[in-house]
Amino acid sequence: MKLTNKIVVTEKFTGTSKFCFWKNLEVGDVLIVEMVLEPTGHNRGRIYAPEISIKNLRTKNVFKDTINSFQKYLGKIQFVDFRL
Repeated sequence: MKLTNKIVVTEKFTGTSKFCFWKNLEVGDVLIVEMVLEPTGHNRGRIYAPEISIKNLRTKNVFKDTINSFQKYLGKIQFVDFRL
């Protein structure tokens, strides 16, 4: 099962990032955010964080990161949330 959400960027990325995905965002870009609901695994008693992928429909670029660090990027843009 996948959790999917569509968001529209209303203000450019204001942070700093080494990733082109965030630097190339423009106002009006439509982003599809997905998270697959499946076991993530574990190692030495630690559970891996789930991975989230975000796709820019304009550029077709995809950015993937763990749920733990993803919010720091989304917190640096303004967006409108649309349910699919």
